[in-house]
Amino acid sequence: MILSLLLSAHASAAGLPVWKWPAGEIQRFHIETEIVTPRGQRYYAVDNLDARAGAVKLRVDAGCAATPEGKVQVVKCTLAYVDMQGQPWVPDEAKKLEVILKEWSDGMAKTTIEMELGADGRLRTFDILAGKERSNKREGYIIEQQRTLLQRVFCAFDLPLTTDEKDWVRGWPQKNGSALMQLQTLSGTSGASEITHTHKGERDGLTVIETTARGTLSAGSAVDSSATGRLVDVRIAGESLFDTEKGMLIWRDFTMDGHLTVSAQEAGNSAEYFQVAAMQWVPEFPSPGEIPLSVAASRAPRLSGVAPALAEGVAAVPFADLKMDALFVKGMPELAKPLSLPVTAVKARVVVNADGVPLSVTAFSGFAALGAATEQALLGATFPARGASYAVDLDVEWRPADGE
Repeated sequence: MILSLLLSAHASAAGLPVWKWPAGEIQRFHIETEIVTPRGQRYYAVDNLDARAGAVKLRVDAGCAATPEGKVQVVKCTLAYVDMQGQPWVPDEAKKLEVILKEWSDGMAKTTIEMELGADGRLRTFDILAGKERSNKREGYIIEQQRTLLQRVFCAFDLPLTTDEKDWVRGWPQKNGSALMQLQTLSGTSGASEITHTHKGERDGLTVIETTARGTLSAGSAVDSSATGRLVDVRIAGESLFDTEKGMLIWRDFTMDGHLTVSAQEAGNSAEYFQVAAMQWVPEFPSPGEIPLSVAASRAPRLSGVAPALAEGVAAVPFADLKMDALFVKGMPELAKPLSLPVTAVKARVVVNADGVPLSVTAFSGFAALGAATEQALLGATFPARGASYAVDLDVEWRPADGE
């Protein structure tokens, strides 16, 4: 505990990012990952059912709270939502795989996992703390399978931060391996690896850290794989956004690409393992099945939310009284594209003359990046003539174009 406090105090004094984890305070994370196993990964259900997947996708919402114990933070995360989908390795197993992954989704949603994080943020241990009971050997095996899968979901927490100011200029290596550099196998993975973290400046008020890694891993004689000591050349690239004031990881993504080495290659493609993952801190969980706003959008400026005052003699007319269709625009303006916004609305006040021609438009609620474009769009609109000037408050819905 003393070492942890000394490291934090040193980093804070230097103004450097440092993990904080306020004791007992729940931090919420939305995590998504896709794992591709070209040679198939076999999954089991409790009742004598199994099938192979060529790829699986997971969405997880987890509430995590830390407790300091000696030199580490013990972080327990309860999974509030889990959705697991998969592509069968062979078409004939599609229905069986669907049943199995539904059972896994339901079972893991009741799970609590435990991580031990060092003072610098290095992920030291990972385990399932509570969940399905091990009433027989098969259930025990399934739990171990789920542990290895969830390790691949939560490995993004492994982000050690240096306390050396010079490292924030030149980059720093991660010694003693990394939770990122593991394969989805029960027997564990081992091998030599090189991991480097590099400070890449600031974005949206957050510290940007780039991670690159390369290593040669061996799955060993895993019972859940056909591999028997085959060597896999693994490369990782990713980016993290860290909130220095909060002392918390706000975003992390990484791509992991693994190919059999020349000596281990079999007939056919050398591709052995591929994973793409992203983790985002959120103030509240999104609705089940939904994704949260992007980090850029969540930190983007909003309009004031206050409608402008009406000029004397101008009456306010409810939009419903105009008998107009709801207004929308497809395709985000250039200023808003970096925010990766979903369908979203901007509220504006339009003042029109007696002929229904807009005299002025003021966008007052919604994303500021959409304000000017909303005003421009409404200036070109036509409104019903009512014999006198009037004002109307309305919503303009912005919809991303295909591919945005």
